[in-house]
Amino acid sequence: MISDGLLDFAVSRSDLMFRPAAGVLKHPYIDPGGPYSENLWDWDSYWAAVALFAIANERGDGRMLHKVKLHGRGSLLNFFEAQGEDGSLPILMSPKDVDWFDSVGNPRNNMAKPVQALFLQLLWRNGAIERDSARELLAGIRKVSECRNRRYRHEGSGLLVWANDIAIGVDDDPTVWGRDDFSCAHIYYNSFLAMDLQAAASLAEELGLGELREYFNVEYGRIVQAIDAYAWDRRDRWYYSCDVRCRQNLKPHRYFPPLNTYLEPFWRVMPLRVRGFSGLLPLVAKIASEEQARAVVEKLTDPDEFWCDYGIRTMSKAEDRFYEDKLFRGNPSNWLGPVWIISSYLAYVALKNYGYLEPAERLARNTLKLLADDYAENHLLHEYYSPENGKPISGPGFLNWNLLAFCMK
Repeated sequence: MISDGLLDFAVSRSDLMFRPAAGVLKHPYIDPGGPYSENLWDWDSYWAAVALFAIANERGDGRMLHKVKLHGRGSLLNFFEAQGEDGSLPILMSPKDVDWFDSVGNPRNNMAKPVQALFLQLLWRNGAIERDSARELLAGIRKVSECRNRRYRHEGSGLLVWANDIAIGVDDDPTVWGRDDFSCAHIYYNSFLAMDLQAAASLAEELGLGELREYFNVEYGRIVQAIDAYAWDRRDRWYYSCDVRCRQNLKPHRYFPPLNTYLEPFWRVMPLRVRGFSGLLPLVAKIASEEQARAVVEKLTDPDEFWCDYGIRTMSKAEDRFYEDKLFRGNPSNWLGPVWIISSYLAYVALKNYGYLEPAERLARNTLKLLADDYAENHLLHEYYSPENGKPISGPGFLNWNLLAFCMK
């Protein structure tokens, strides 16, 4: 099979992602590999653990499974040992610094992306964490949720906004990057929040924590309702991020009272009609209707929009802002068109969730072939690739969520 040698290589290299406790990190953890050695990132460590658990379980590799359990559990514990009194969590940690982006205790900055309950659920279901520790961490996740609401909830819509464009995951998304602070209710952020709250509610039920289950269920219902009400665009039939700065201009005139007194906008947000892959995430969260999913899949599988021979473009080719750079341009990393394995994996999950099996299988084959070709030519993998010819653009030695390609079946 095309993936056999690639999988053997990936498994052998994954050992380098298992890092011991060091410096200010008191527990072993998972790093992304390659240029991000000794970094503990919020959603990166979660996705690496998803892939590593799946691979270890399928191969029946007890040694590997033990390592994933130990380092996955340690990754989550490191974050919660750095939790602020207000419930905040760091985005990036390393042995020399527990909070690279000054997230803890600073409401003007972003904090960890919402994957903590998903991570805890993954650990719990793989027997990697004990009941008492899981219950304690779930209480900490409630504090995270309350902190997010205080910091980032837009009261007019119920959606959550990024504080700024620093370390948002999809680095240069034009609905966030280079724009005003606290202006964008990002569909990526809110979709992952819905998934995380649902995982928290499910886990609370399994752990017999009725009050926590009720809290997370209410929060989940609120965010799903907000996404459907404000992020779904009926004209374009796509999920968009939203600008939340819709308010009256009540500055006084030199002769008159404020001129807009009776012109309060009845709309709560304005859609930011930039079509990025994040618009498919409500299908990953399974909160889209069948009709909404069908409209999204039409664009997702359109070669003039997202679909290419190597996976999924991170931005629609129809966008003016589409930027397929053949050379690495430094930070922020390029999500304006290049193929990332994480976005292709999420598209695969979205397709499977709504029964679009043929394009899901085709996407899986294309993704594995992309990585196999890279390995055959360069004897390593990269972080992202050209959607025009499949050639690597950046991040030689990157592994992390590239391993999700082996979960696409």
